[in-house]
Amino acid sequence: MAVGAWMGLAQVVRRVAPVLVLCLWQGMALAESPVCKVISGRPGGPAVIINGETLSPIFFAANNQFGRDDVLFEQVKMAGDAGVDLISFNVPLDWDGPSDAARNTIDAFCKANPNAYFYMRTWVGGSLKWLKEHPEARIVLASGEAVKWASPASPVWRETAAALLRSRMEEILRGPHADRFIGVCLANMQTCEWFYFHANDSLDYSEANQTAFREWLTRTHKTDKRLQKAWGDPAVSLKTAALPTEDMLEASVLGPFRDPVLHRQAMDAQRFQSELVADAIAYLAKVVKEASGGRALAGSFYGYTLELNHNGPRVLARSGHLALSRLLECPDLDMIHAPYSYFERGLGQPGNFHLPLDSVALHGKLAVLEEDTFTHLATETIEGIAPGGGPDSAKTLEETLALNRRNYAQFFTHKSGFWYFDLLSDGRWNEEEFWKTAPLVRRMGATMRDEPVLHPEVAFVVSEDSVHALKTDTHPYLLQSLALWRHEVSRLGTTVGYYLQSDLPHIPDSVKLVILANPYRVTEAEERAVERIYARGGTVVWTFAPGIMGDDGLDVARLSALTGMTVKPLTQEGPFTLKSRVTAESVLFEGDWQPRFAVTSSEGQVLATYDDSGNAVAAARPAGRGVSVYTAVPRLPIGMLKWIGRNSGVHFYREGPGMVGVVGPYLIVHTSDVAKETFHWPVPLRTVERLVPYSQLPVALETDTWSDTLPAKSTVIYRCTP
Repeated sequence: MAVGAWMGLAQVVRRVAPVLVLCLWQGMALAESPVCKVISGRPGGPAVIINGETLSPIFFAANNQFGRDDVLFEQVKMAGDAGVDLISFNVPLDWDGPSDAARNTIDAFCKANPNAYFYMRTWVGGSLKWLKEHPEARIVLASGEAVKWASPASPVWRETAAALLRSRMEEILRGPHADRFIGVCLANMQTCEWFYFHANDSLDYSEANQTAFREWLTRTHKTDKRLQKAWGDPAVSLKTAALPTEDMLEASVLGPFRDPVLHRQAMDAQRFQSELVADAIAYLAKVVKEASGGRALAGSFYGYTLELNHNGPRVLARSGHLALSRLLECPDLDMIHAPYSYFERGLGQPGNFHLPLDSVALHGKLAVLEEDTFTHLATETIEGIAPGGGPDSAKTLEETLALNRRNYAQFFTHKSGFWYFDLLSDGRWNEEEFWKTAPLVRRMGATMRDEPVLHPEVAFVVSEDSVHALKTDTHPYLLQSLALWRHEVSRLGTTVGYYLQSDLPHIPDSVKLVILANPYRVTEAEERAVERIYARGGTVVWTFAPGIMGDDGLDVARLSALTGMTVKPLTQEGPFTLKSRVTAESVLFEGDWQPRFAVTSSEGQVLATYDDSGNAVAAARPAGRGVSVYTAVPRLPIGMLKWIGRNSGVHFYREGPGMVGVVGPYLIVHTSDVAKETFHWPVPLRTVERLVPYSQLPVALETDTWSDTLPAKSTVIYRCTP
């Protein structure tokens, strides 16, 4: 054949080859996609069920966006050899036109572990090219700047994302890996976690968001007359109502507290912004279910109530993350994802949560948390990216194991799954010796299903709605009551459940001590739930300004009505020190604290006083068969909390302060310093064995109490046999 003929044939092959590959890829499906579901909060769970087979919800997740896929494939194989056959990786949508990138990615990862099921993480936020072609879909800041992010209010973004997601799923379901495809993790906005990246500076003032706000107001208020009454503005209408200005968002009338009529416009905007994000997730989760015929799982990151206020004074209020209770009612969403906290994640620290984690299982959803520890193999930065957590990195394999054991103990205690995540594609889990420890992890994961529901004795309860009661600059109030109080309760040495305040009627009867972290709005249903807690002998801790905001305005008298103690405002301002009367503790509260409150009635027991006035800052009194505790500050130190807990009948596994995990017969503790620690199991034990660090002989026999000298900054695992 002539050279020219060869060249002509080559050109034809180049043109038709992509089509042939697509046809072959789509025509090679060997079986239907599996039928998948999750079980959580009830017998059989927590688990992922695939074609009737029960799997512990332990994944390996690869962040394949840095061109380092070879090292990811090695880790997928290692995880598979260790029995981890659920994997997750990024699969793109065709925002810029047809591409073979998705097919190549799926082929490569499925080849790395031929036994694995894959759960794809998919960016639904558009590409830079698409956003340039659709400027009407972009977020617009208060300054008028249009940023390179799609607004979740944009109809064209939502319709395009849905169509491209459906198309990608249909291609997978016709392809050779259909029988290994189990679902989609929907990724969008800041770091794929569905919160606004500019939340500390501005709302979204795009025309699309303005239109969506008016539609939300119409659904919420129904008529112009009702809107005018709610906003206290006879001139406003559903067609003309506008998003609040930055000044409106920062306005308040009593310290940080808004007036529910005067500032209703700002409060409505914040509620709308969060419901908008939650509804966008729910909309795309429904696409996942429809495209798969109900066979695939849908998940999303969301609900960072405990974390985001640590990222800036306005971030939580404007984040879009304050509608977790709404999203948990979505029938199409199966899993909620979140990393563990980027604060206090280092050795010797508790490793906290982003969200009110235990509410997830109450609604039958499965929490799958992200283990993205900076191991001894990790790099702290890559290509100008410096994500949180790097400064707390491990330096040795032993330190990596200590952090990982602490983390999965936390996850399993709260009946959650997790995934090992290589955040920067740096090979942080690429260590044979590390994966040799996986059998113990898998045993603990299976043990969770013996006790599928957490039965804590302490509940830390947070209110989404109460965040709207405060101006958007919520420091230092929410920083103290949410992000920093987390530091105290996570070191109590007992099991603590983290719940939404809206779930108060559903928390387990095992709870003996309830801490209401920010109860500035309290519904009648929540009040009735508190009365039931009192009736069974429980203790309720009310903080700062419980119930101060009602639909008709701010009323300090509600503090007294809810706590059962006479609470009055004080005239003092500025920083102060809390001095405990029941422990030897004192705590400095910096900042301009307004308003201040004090207990002035004499019928209760004073627990702490202000250093500058001697007034009672915390007190307790009987309530039914239980106890009401009021603290005028939004955080109590750990010693006072343990004192209150002991007087409420709470069982403490660990006498000293520090993290504990309880997973079936396993007690897991993480240490700060070298110390001789004392532990208590709730029932008599035949043996106490120390698995890590391994002890050949039992550390205790025929007892419920034992002591052990533990190394610093390590994780110790005991197996307790009744």
